[in-house]
Amino acid sequence: MTDEPRSKEGVGELAVRVRVARRVTEIARREAAVAFPAAKRAAGHAARAFIRKFSEEYAKENRRRRKRGRA
Repeated sequence: MTDEPRSKEGVGELAVRVRVARRVTEIARREAAVAFPAAKRAAGHAARAFIRKFSEEYAKENRRRRKRGRA
């Protein structure tokens, strides 16, 4: 930036940019407050679903291997 004094238009434009930046920050903060807990629950759900599915597939594979061993 230069040390030249700003015109009234420049100061007004800067004030508008500051207000917009504050508003964007406020909206982002509000959305993050909703998104992070939702993402945390979704990740927990995905982990539980994976473990459940893995357990099912593991049991199936065990049954297949036992069958092959007995046959």
